[in-house]
Amino acid sequence: MAQIPVHPAPAQSTPRPLKGARLWLKALRVHQWVKNILLFTPLVLSHILFAPDIMARSVLGFASFCSLASGTYLINDLFDLAADRLHATKRFRPLASGQIRPGAAILVACVLILGGLCLAFWLSTGFLIVTSLYLAVTLGYTLGLKREPLLDALVLGGLFMLRVIGGLALAGFAVSIWLGSFTMMLFTSLALAKRHTEVVRLSPDMPLGANGRGYAAKDAPLVLALGQATAVSAIVIMLLYMQLEAQKSGLYPHVGLLFLIPIALAAWLARIWVRAARGELDDEEHEGVANGEHESPGLEGQAQDDDDPNAYGRGLQDGVGDMVGHGMVSEGEGGDYAVSPAGVVEGGDGLPIGNEGSMARHRIRPLE
Repeated sequence: MAQIPVHPAPAQSTPRPLKGARLWLKALRVHQWVKNILLFTPLVLSHILFAPDIMARSVLGFASFCSLASGTYLINDLFDLAADRLHATKRFRPLASGQIRPGAAILVACVLILGGLCLAFWLSTGFLIVTSLYLAVTLGYTLGLKREPLLDALVLGGLFMLRVIGGLALAGFAVSIWLGSFTMMLFTSLALAKRHTEVVRLSPDMPLGANGRGYAAKDAPLVLALGQATAVSAIVIMLLYMQLEAQKSGLYPHVGLLFLIPIALAAWLARIWVRAARGELDDEEHEGVANGEHESPGLEGQAQDDDDPNAYGRGLQDGVGDMVGHGMVSEGEGGDYAVSPAGVVEGGDGLPIGNEGSMARHRIRPLE
C-alpha cells in the first residue's frame, strides 16, 4: 500500500511561542470572560446598574465566574490533550504545545476553582449554589456530555442561563422564568447553529463520532429543525414578556418601541441560520457566543476547507508532522504515522495516537 511521508509543517505556519503572563492569559482564555457579562443583565433590565452596593457585588460575582471558567478551561484542555495535539490549530495551545506542563495547569486550575467558590460563598449562599451548579455541569460537559448529540447544545444553553440566574441572585431578585427561558432558548439555538455548521461539513461516509462528537451527516435536518425551533421560541418568549409583563412593570415609558428589539433579533437569527444551513458560519463569527464552554472538536480538521472532505485527514497529517518536527512525539520505527479512512491518526498497532503503546510503528495510508 502506498505510503505518504509526513514532513514537518513549514516554519511560518507555527505561531511565535508566548512567554510569561501572555502564555497564561492564553491558557486561561481571558477573552472568553466576556460571556460572564450576562451577570449584569438583571441590573440593566431593572435600571439599577449603577446602584453602588449591587454593582460592587456583581463585579465580585463576575470575578468569581471568571475564576471558575478559567479553571475549568484548564481541566478541559488536560482531558483533551491528545486530541488537541492532532488538531490543525489547537496543537498550538499552551498545554498541547508543551509550553505549560500538566502539573502546573492542575495546580493553577485547583487554585482558581477553590478561589472562585470561596468568593461565591462570601457573596451569598444563593450565588454559591448557582456557581456550584455551573461548575458541576461544566465538568460534566467536559467529561462526556459534549459527545451527546443535541444534549450538548442544551447544556450550553443552560450554562448561559446560569450566568443570568447568578446575576439575579447577586441582586437579590427572585428567579425570572421569562429571562431564564429566553436566555436558555437563545443560546441553545446559537449552539445548535454551530453544531449544524459542523454537521453539514461532515462526509456521509465518516463513521459516527469520528469527529469527536456524536453527530453524523444525516443528523443535519434534525439539528436544523431544533435550532430554528429554539430561535423562534426565544422570540416568542420576548414578545409574550413585552405584552404581558413589560407594560405592567412601569419600567419602560415607551413600551411600543421595545417591539423593535424582537424584530432586530429575528433578523439577526435568520442571518445566522441561513449561513449555518449553508455551512458558511465561521467560528470567528460566534466565538464568544456559541462556541461552547469548552469547545474541543477533537479531530475536526475537516473544518479547514468547506469544499474538500479530505481536508480533515490532511489537517491531521499536518498536525502530526508539526508534532514530529517540534519534538512533541517520537517519530517511531517507520518514520511516519497512519491516518485511517475516518481521519483518525493511528499507530502501527491500530490504536489512535494518544493511547498507550500506539507510538511504536506508524505508516500513513491515503484517505479512501
